Amino acid sequence: MKNLRKISFGIFAFLFGLTIVFTQSAFKGDIAKNIKRLPVTLYYHGPDFSQPEVLDESNWNNTAPEDECTDAQQRACSITISDEFVETTGSYRELKDEAILTASASGSTYYVTGSEDGSMAIVNSEN
Repeated sequence: MKNLRKISFGIFAFLFGLTIVFTQSAFKGDIAKNIKRLPVTLYYHGPDFSQPEVLDESNWNNTAPEDECTDAQQRACSITISDEFVETTGSYRELKDEAILTASASGSTYYVTGSEDGSMAIVNSEN
């Protein structure tokens, strides 16, 4: 009986310790941050390739274009950016103002050169 009490107390202490670790873990916030910041691919859907339109965040969303994006073209087509810079409404995603895109020209056509997300991947730029 005494041994059973010691074993029961040990099991209780072990389970209590596990509960504390899982509910108060220092890693809890890091996991939540990483889940929110997964990369998202957005495509350009502006009326033309002028600088104001390429920089307009509302022209970038997750609806795939009819033409595939390739590096052969030097015009805005797609970016892969951290979810931190993306507004999500259901399954629709659109670029937030905080992304602050930059663009350069190839003739009269503009392409994306960067943003606030230093790890952003760009397709259809001169880079």
